[in-house]
Amino acid sequence: MLLLLGGLALAVQKGPYPDLVYFNVRMSEDIALKDTAEGMTDIFMWGLSGPQIFGLDQATRDKLDLYAVPSGSWSLLMNPIPNEAPYVVEVGGKEYFNAFAIRDIRFAINDLINRQYLVDEILGGAGTPAFTMATTGQPGTYRYNLLATKFGFTAEGNEARALEVIESSMQAAANLPENVGRLVKRADGFWYFDNEPVTIKIAIRVDDPQGRLKEGDYIADQLEKAGLKAERLYWDRIKCSSVVYGGDPAEFTWQMYTEGWGAGATRAFWEHIVAQMYAPWYGYMPGGMTEGFWNYQQDEIDEVTLNAYTGNFLTEEEYWELALRGLELGLEEAVRIYVVNQLDFFVANSARLKQRFAYGLGDGLNTWSIRTAVTDDRTLFIT
Repeated sequence: MLLLLGGLALAVQKGPYPDLVYFNVRMSEDIALKDTAEGMTDIFMWGLSGPQIFGLDQATRDKLDLYAVPSGSWSLLMNPIPNEAPYVVEVGGKEYFNAFAIRDIRFAINDLINRQYLVDEILGGAGTPAFTMATTGQPGTYRYNLLATKFGFTAEGNEARALEVIESSMQAAANLPENVGRLVKRADGFWYFDNEPVTIKIAIRVDDPQGRLKEGDYIADQLEKAGLKAERLYWDRIKCSSVVYGGDPAEFTWQMYTEGWGAGATRAFWEHIVAQMYAPWYGYMPGGMTEGFWNYQQDEIDEVTLNAYTGNFLTEEEYWELALRGLELGLEEAVRIYVVNQLDFFVANSARLKQRFAYGLGDGLNTWSIRTAVTDDRTLFIT
């Protein structure tokens, strides 16, 4: 293709910038990071944590171009069985009181936790507080995240308000005829049911020692401030997945799980993520829509998210009404609560790359990063 400008014929280059791309592998993130800084490779296509980047000396950081990407999120999934008064579960002939069967207590977790503390102290500043499934910084998320303002969510939470709500909710449950004399608060500040502590069983990811392990311990401490004993289940991914996602909530093996999610893609429309994270029909809520299990149910969330997901609407306005109503109901129900978005950092050698290249706001470096990476010799080395 030629362009004629002022009588001069200029060739317009088509295709990716690099002519040659070499891929190599390092078995250590630290070695790959050092090699990128020293120019032994141009781009390291693996996300690094905030502490890894923040721990570099300034001379090394000056040699790198950083690409910060909201790579994933943490959430809390709660087991709400039976999700109705008197909030009692029978397992093996014995009855237990489930505080998370009370919607107001689940919702109060939003205030009980300080999301900013988790970002600052556990993620080392490499993240943002999260209130919905819509990853901060991605396209099309502002409408969803505005709902957090409507509900009064804040990054720091409101511990005093949360404790007040939990206390009043437990007192109301204790006054139910079925629970009178069985559900009581003792002088030690903890609640008891049939002379045993009311316990919250928290499945905590022990294989994420610098992240969700610390998060789980923090949340357990917060719950005990509310008079609810925390039973810390230090499980790995396989155990958590099999019990939480593959098990029957009626077995009452767990009541809270410290979930983690990868962003997965850069997207502008989020109706299917609303369905995935809040609607029972999608299969990601307690029970997983498995026949024979106890399943969390919420018919209106199912209806509006199915209509949005399947295109059963006539106008853009109706689409947004459906999608946002689904999220609104999900936030009210508080079976899944989002906590933080994580930032990953991708790095490139600043001397070798002549300009910043394209990357996904949700998935980080991708094939477009390679196509748009400009070097003087049109050769690219990628680790």
